[in-house]
Amino acid sequence: TLTVKGHLFLSSDSVGEAKIKANSTSVRITFTTPYEYQPVVTITMVGEPIPVFASVSDVDASGFTIKINQSQLVDIVFSWHAFASDGAKLTVSDGSVQDVILAVPNNNQPAPAASPIGDSSPTVQNDASTTIPSNVGISTSTSSTVETITQISAEEMPPTQ
Repeated sequence: TLTVKGHLFLSSDSVGEAKIKANSTSVRITFTTPYEYQPVVTITMVGEPIPVFASVSDVDASGFTIKINQSQLVDIVFSWHAFASDGAKLTVSDGSVQDVILAVPNNNQPAPAASPIGDSSPTVQNDASTTIPSNVGISTSTSSTVETITQISAEEMPPTQ
């Protein structure tokens, strides 16, 4: 059991921000240290509302991509968080439940540009065109985007003050 009674500080591989520059349609976030289990990623647009559809794709041990459906005339910033669990499950609309299996990136992909020494932040790539990397590994669904909803019973909730 973990109880946090204050601010929670996480690594740069767990929380951050990403910017899709004007006239671009995606940004790739590369973790400093690959995840051992498939991360579940959530994004939120920051700032003034813009009529655009955004999604998380290409989630694997090394990172993920945020995509928008059409380029914009302004930069768009997203806050994000990524968490992993050795017991993560994919719940399907037909009522079935499957294990979430770690996707491992293809080693034939070019390595991302090195960060300056002492920089432990994840690498962020901003591309005007969208390139979907080939993933090696086992996948339990046709989509690399996974959403998980966790329900906590009243007995598991910490007491309110």
